[in-house]
Amino acid sequence: QLLPASSYFDFWYRPFSTRPLATLQRLQLSATTMCFARAAICKLGEFAVPNAGPRAPWRAMQMVVRRAYAHRWRRPPEDLYIATRHSNTSTNVVFIARHHRRALINIPQLLAWCSATLPREHLTPRCSAHVFGEHGFAEDVKVGQKADVMIGSHGADLVNAFLMDAGASVVEARPWLFDADEGPWATFYQDLFGLDNAVFHYGIELRMNDTVGAPELNLKRAGDVSAHNTWNMNMSFPLEALAFFLATIRTVNGDSGRYAALPRKVKTCDPDGPCRRVRGSSST
Repeated sequence: QLLPASSYFDFWYRPFSTRPLATLQRLQLSATTMCFARAAICKLGEFAVPNAGPRAPWRAMQMVVRRAYAHRWRRPPEDLYIATRHSNTSTNVVFIARHHRRALINIPQLLAWCSATLPREHLTPRCSAHVFGEHGFAEDVKVGQKADVMIGSHGADLVNAFLMDAGASVVEARPWLFDADEGPWATFYQDLFGLDNAVFHYGIELRMNDTVGAPELNLKRAGDVSAHNTWNMNMSFPLEALAFFLATIRTVNGDSGRYAALPRKVKTCDPDGPCRRVRGSSST
């Protein structure tokens, strides 16, 4: 729902803004091209609530991209757009880098493993890291539309996975204890990607020793630790988990039937920490 261009809303929002409120409806009435550093989306949680009405975030993002190509960018779309191909011989993996909380701190190690391992498996790898929002929307679109797989931590960066073609995959890492069993708070992105089921979502709750600061906190609090204490911590994404997900994604190969047939939960245990739960998730 769009806020109407109304003085009523101006009255309530003015104290929180240093500039006049610019809603989507106002922008539609204007012929001026404007750029924004941030956008506030009201009632975002309703996107992942089943009874909130029909939602199609992937289709909405694709529409935004098409309109941007057609009306906003001053160079031909073909200079920007490269369609992805989901096959067993080509995998473009993008690791989502963050500067602040819930960062994957071992992305250089993941990139090195990816580049060294995939050629031996007769693939054509393209592994890279990208900070979304740092170089503008056009650059983000180029990265997203070339990607077959995005791997990142729980957070708004994952929304950029909707830039990918249908049949692509996104892997969401959550810190220790921040498990899907915690409810809508933890499963927000799982539910969001399940609305269209166009981009296949996979999720992993990392073990304690892969969550930066968790072992020390667990020792300090004598085991009295919950997801509320760990959900914002940085993480180290395990190489064996990366191998597991890439192998699964290659097997699924963009096929919705194969993805739907995956077990909803896979448990693996390690000697240096508790079991971690690995999930492939759909709209169910």
